[in-house]
Amino acid sequence: MTKQRLADIVFEHNDSASKRFDLVLLLFILASVSVAIFDSIPELRQQYGKQFYILEWTFTGIFLCEYILRIWLSYNKRGYVFIFYGIIAIPTGIVTSEITLQGRQNDTSQIKCSTCRYSNIDPNANY
Repeated sequence: MTKQRLADIVFEHNDSASKRFDLVLLLFILASVSVAIFDSIPELRQQYGKQFYILEWTFTGIFLCEYILRIWLSYNKRGYVFIFYGIIAIPTGIVTSEITLQGRQNDTSQIKCSTCRYSNIDPNANY
């Protein structure tokens, strides 16, 4: 496959390959949002947290590869980076990775109150 053909698939929407590329990308976006929603539910996070974490980073990697591919295929690389979609893509990726990391580092759903054993508060309470 030539670079021009790949660029047509990624940037155009006029043939079946382009439409499949867009559909797969849309499915990845929907799956990524779904994982983020499910990960915000404490019961699901407790049971599937590791899988959600892996999926979140997998989607972030896929979107990063797609962004790099678009820059590589672009005739005007600097122009692509600074158009609306390029400007949105970088902060979105940074914020997503930061939220993923911070969410895991500051997961308070499993922190036990150290003073609960000395008071009338349920010692199994999570804060």
